[in-house]
Amino acid sequence: MKRLHKPTGIVIHHSATRDTSSVSFAAIRDYHIHEKHWEDIGYHILIEDTEEGVEIFTGRGLQFEGAHAVGKNDKIGVCVVGNFDEDFISTEKYQKLLSVIRGLLMMYDNINWEGVEYHNESSEKSCPGKLFPPKSTLLSDLYIYPE
Repeated sequence: MKRLHKPTGIVIHHSATRDTSSVSFAAIRDYHIHEKHWEDIGYHILIEDTEEGVEIFTGRGLQFEGAHAVGKNDKIGVCVVGNFDEDFISTEKYQKLLSVIRGLLMMYDNINWEGVEYHNESSEKSCPGKLFPPKSTLLSDLYIYPE
């Protein structure tokens, strides 16, 4: 895998699959490796429902380029498991996403709120979904809601 010396931003995705209480992380990794023939899962971070609640999973190491958005793989790929073309994101899952983004913004001093983008900004896909909160809401919520 190609090294990523300093990520230039954060790209938010949805998996476009229904999230269940069983872990989807392994299925997504398997699909990326065996069907897409990538070296690892394309996303750096996944957020999904498990039997214990909403959890954060580490995917591809942050030291490596992602495989999540053409022309944007120098950015950190964060995938929220679910199909937000059909369902609204739960409050708990949305709060986890905000927490992840806040942590990444603190970790990388070269990335600020302007470096946070949705996959559909550079793609014809609806990702992260038609029912996902608008980006303006997400950016506002990053600073309004406590961790």
